[in-house]
Amino acid sequence: MRKYFRQAGYFAAILILLPYVVTILLNGRSSLAQDNGTSPYVTVKSDEKNRKISLDEYGIGILAKEIEGDAEEEALKAQAVLIRPAFTKASRMRAPTLS
Repeated sequence: MRKYFRQAGYFAAILILLPYVVTILLNGRSSLAQDNGTSPYVTVKSDEKNRKISLDEYGIGILAKEIEGDAEEEALKAQAVLIRPAFTKASRMRAPTLS
């Protein structure tokens, strides 16, 4: 009986940890968990200067431009969902330069 519980425990541990290990091996560590300067960014030109801005900061700026700050929280969330795929797709192709 004790052997059965031990085997069940091993099976449960493998069942729980296997998806995590596979995900880490395929995708690497999350850029949100550690930011060592390799996270995606955009280069923004302003007044003849180039600045590198992370995609998250850029998304916040675009969101502020697109919708008023006093809008309902759900409206802000919906707009963020609509904005994010556009600049995420562009960043995967290359680091975009925006004016």
